[in-house]
Amino acid sequence: MTTFPNLARQVDAAERIAVARSAVSVLADLTSQYRRDLHQEERLRLAREAQSRAAEAARLHAREMSAIKIDFVGLHRATDPHTRGRQFEGVLNRLFELHDMEPRLSYTLNNEQIDGSVHFETDDYLVEAKWWKHHVDRAEADVFAAKICRKGRNTLGIFIAVNGFTEGFFQATHAGGTPYITLDGDDLFHVLDGRVDLPELLRTKRRHLNDTGSCWCPARRLVASA
Repeated sequence: MTTFPNLARQVDAAERIAVARSAVSVLADLTSQYRRDLHQEERLRLAREAQSRAAEAARLHAREMSAIKIDFVGLHRATDPHTRGRQFEGVLNRLFELHDMEPRLSYTLNNEQIDGSVHFETDDYLVEAKWWKHHVDRAEADVFAAKICRKGRNTLGIFIAVNGFTEGFFQATHAGGTPYITLDGDDLFHVLDGRVDLPELLRTKRRHLNDTGSCWCPARRLVASA
């Protein structure tokens, strides 16, 4: 209220209006503080809810990572390599899906077998996954590089070999540079054990590839430098 027509008709209008204005001013200060308190309480409530959601998401993430790790370790006891290979693809799919990498399972394109693909940050990656008794060699590096080069200009690759790669694989050179990064079983275990964050590991490997031309950058290096 800024005007007081009822008081203006009183004999002592000036005095009454002055008192009324003073009362309104005090009330305005009180209600203004009350509104600020309400807004602050609302902000605190929203912050608490956001923290609670984040904590629950972290718990669910850790629980699923633990389940994937158990399944991955269990695959080491598998005796049928074909069954293990299919189950390994499922483990990788769950891992990529958990990190919002939009995984696509294996598919065939123009008589060419693709183990899968993922999207990470701004790039698409073909995925090659092998669980062989021996190291993956140079020939497989050349085949995978050719697959990538036949795709879009910005397509890259992630070559996953649980039992690692030969020196010849790492020494392979390709026209236009090496278009893929590599992960081995030790890298995967570091991720599933919570020692290294998967997105951080992929960024580090990609940066290392861009800086050095080498597709090999073990997760242990991140742990050692932490």
